[in-house]
Amino acid sequence: MMKLYEVIGCAILLAFSLSNKAWAGYPGYPDADSSLALPGSLNERIQVMTDRHIYAVGEKILFAGFNIIPPELDTSCWSKVLYLELLTPGGKAVAHGKFPMSRARASGYLPIPEDLLTGNYYLVAYTKWMRNFSPVNFHYQLVKIINPYTPQLETSNFSSENGQTIDCEQKPLKEEIICNTDKSSYHQREEVK
Repeated sequence: MMKLYEVIGCAILLAFSLSNKAWAGYPGYPDADSSLALPGSLNERIQVMTDRHIYAVGEKILFAGFNIIPPELDTSCWSKVLYLELLTPGGKAVAHGKFPMSRARASGYLPIPEDLLTGNYYLVAYTKWMRNFSPVNFHYQLVKIINPYTPQLETSNFSSENGQTIDCEQKPLKEEIICNTDKSSYHQREEVK
């Protein structure tokens, strides 16, 4: 009796694998050699706009986010929450928020913590659905944050492709820059010498 169950199980597995190969040529069905993914037109794509690109600590990053979806698809099944994070260049989240999406749109603000160091940070936007796929498809935006209360700069560790850790540090300019010109004022479009 056990042998009969083994034969039936093998037959079901064989039938399933053959049916996958039969469907492989159809549009929208992932090929056997590709990773499991939806066609590009069925993936969510987030676009975020901010009020500016340079902020001071304690300010708010005002934003509007949009889920770019093909018009022929029903919008009722798309994500209803937008996730927004502020990351250091090393990938550490320093601020994050969840914002409701209505009609594929979200807006709001993300407060910048007072204790951040001056440096470049990344504003990252995604949906929960997008987390099932590569973070390459998330929306990334570089923002400069300035902390006028501390002279320290943000330093981060990056990992290279071969796994080595690279220490990166932004160094302040040590010398004053002095510009001398031949005149004290210029007219519009006049060449500066």
